Amino acid sequence: MSFKTLVVVNHLSGSVKNYNIRELVSLYLDLKKFQVDYLFIEDRNYLLDIAYLKSQEFQVIISVGGDGTLLHLAPLLINSEVVLGIIPIGSGNGFATHLGYKPRNVIHALEVLNRFEIKTCDIARINENYFFSNFGIGLDARIAKDYKIKKHRGFFMYAWLSLKSIWGFKAQEINYTINQKNYREKAYFFNVFNTNLFGYNLGIEPRANVFDGKLDLCIIYQFPFLMLPFVSIALLLKKPNLLGKYYKRILIDSITIDIPTRSLYQIDGDPELSNTSLEISVLPKALRYIAP
Repeated sequence: MSFKTLVVVNHLSGSVKNYNIRELVSLYLDLKKFQVDYLFIEDRNYLLDIAYLKSQEFQVIISVGGDGTLLHLAPLLINSEVVLGIIPIGSGNGFATHLGYKPRNVIHALEVLNRFEIKTCDIARINENYFFSNFGIGLDARIAKDYKIKKHRGFFMYAWLSLKSIWGFKAQEINYTINQKNYREKAYFFNVFNTNLFGYNLGIEPRANVFDGKLDLCIIYQFPFLMLPFVSIALLLKKPNLLGKYYKRILIDSITIDIPTRSLYQIDGDPELSNTSLEISVLPKALRYIAP
């Protein structure tokens, strides 16, 4: 049986332009199993014609890029019979890494696709959109904004911007509602995780995963500046509980966040500005994907 397959190649993502994807696919993908068409994203203003793509009735969508590329494809994938495959050669690749793909290893990804083992996992909805890995208000949103406009990306650029962004950053006051109970927090990081990673194998909460039907709300409260080295080490070791009273984790099904007008946030590393409150909820087992 041959599956009608669309390979979406995002040339704006990470190191994608360094690879001849057509040639790699022709050499390593089982073309008896996959009937392949291509779609190339070349421009930042490019919008996928989702209605047209849906009409083509693709059975498999292969995303070539990073977490941001998946955001473009979400309307084709969520709660549908379409199966997702990933060739993770974007910048962060947090979602693919969490699922078990090897970042920037094209041949491994194509071998995974050929095995065609299908599983399901959770996705998160945010207002009328979706995210696969994480949402954040605070320091990570500023880092995402600065990182997005850099021509040359990579781990060291991400690390440099992280250190640079800390200087002068002030904790933000955030109002939110869970189970009809209102809260007000002052935090450096205010994140909702579906996976345990931002990208580059960095994250806050190692217990977050896409198979538990829950989202992880993770808050790092304002802490004394002299604690910064200790906080950095705790997060690098993925042991946030070492932060004691400065860290809180709550398993949630949904959350409403009331934030000031024109507030910056990020979803899967893509910076956004909000003019309204944000409604976030988990969609259990809403995505079918090819599993490593």
